[in-house]
Amino acid sequence: MSHSDPEAFAARYRQVKEELRIPDTCYAHDIAARLSVDPGAFGASARVGGSGVLALTACGREHGHPAGALGI
Repeated sequence: MSHSDPEAFAARYRQVKEELRIPDTCYAHDIAARLSVDPGAFGASARVGGSGVLALTACGREHGHPAGALGI
């Protein structure tokens, strides 16, 4: 595939997206469900403990990140 061929690039992009089942829209809870724990799977009586860890990119380490938490 030539990187200068936009049609070939688009075709390969669609192929990989389909093979890996990458959705058109992806939110924090989607990422959590695929990488670790599905926050939507917990019921009202679920007891949760431990610590959450968020890795920062080099840019985030250099420039900081917004304060706050991801809602569950």
